[in-house]
Amino acid sequence: MSSISLSAIVFACTFGGAMLGMFLNKTLPEHHLNAESKSTVNLGIGLIGTMAALVLALVVSEERAGTIGKIMDRIARESPFVTSTPPARLMV
Repeated sequence: MSSISLSAIVFACTFGGAMLGMFLNKTLPEHHLNAESKSTVNLGIGLIGTMAALVLALVVSEERAGTIGKIMDRIARESPFVTSTPPARLMV
């Protein structure tokens, strides 16, 4: 799946959810629209946003660590100055 099609699907789902929310705002009974209900929804949205940020940070961190490891392996293979002695941590 290309990035354009994936972004179009995400946009459609987001836009559809917003339209559904606007429709439900008019059809829900008044006791579902009080301040306590709105506060609970805001708390849930904040939790979802925080979890999404945490997952994104972990994915980026893992990718960065893998890229740095590949770069260090390539430097170790191609560098003429690297000796064949074991690392110091293995000698302890």
